Amino acid sequence: MVSPSDPWFLPALAAVAVLVLGLGFWAVWRLIREAGRAGVAVVKASGDAATQVAEGLARVLRDTFNLQPRVTVAGETRIDAPRSTRELVLVKQSLERCHDWTHQRLWSTKRMEVSARFTVSVGFDLTQPLDIEVDRSGRRARVTLPHPRILSVHLDTIHPARENDGWWNRITPEDRAVAHRELQRMVEEDARQSGLLEMAHAELRRVLSAEMQRQGGEIEFQTPPTLPPSDPPRPEDG
Repeated sequence: MVSPSDPWFLPALAAVAVLVLGLGFWAVWRLIREAGRAGVAVVKASGDAATQVAEGLARVLRDTFNLQPRVTVAGETRIDAPRSTRELVLVKQSLERCHDWTHQRLWSTKRMEVSARFTVSVGFDLTQPLDIEVDRSGRRARVTLPHPRILSVHLDTIHPARENDGWWNRITPEDRAVAHRELQRMVEEDARQSGLLEMAHAELRRVLSAEMQRQGGEIEFQTPPTLPPSDPPRPEDG
């Protein structure tokens, strides 16, 4: 029978205590090491997911619009887009416009009725930034889009103008050029009022949103602030 009075009792008890403590420290160390490994695996998997999302968004733009954006993942550039003087046309619309142009001088009025059909191209000037930023988890992306703009207004057909000269106020070639320029400005305004710029913006958002939804994430769109127009140069004195 074991008795505390035995001379070997206390050393044996101390050895058992040391063994138990040693096993406990070893178990805690193994748990910490495995948790660290799991943490590294999670970070690596998250990085892989973010890269996959970034590559998917870049690919859909490249395949759909032949466009290469700049893509960053957690602030690190993964795909660097070349900056070039390119334009991305997303919407083309045929518009027809009439313009009744008049000019009066000394109570004599000349008049032209001008009618023409134009093709308006709307999209993005790619000298402005189009950047995609994906967070580390790959669950959220932020896209910076330039403002859509009218890229071109092409004259397709112009109908013979009906012209009426004034008694001493005759129509000149310069008058016709002025009337045509005013007609083109009216077509540009018609394009803005008809929502063509919003259509171009929505098309680009639609393609990127569909890709992000396919990958199970969320996407946010933003545009840089519009700078106020600069003041025209003041004439020099003298």
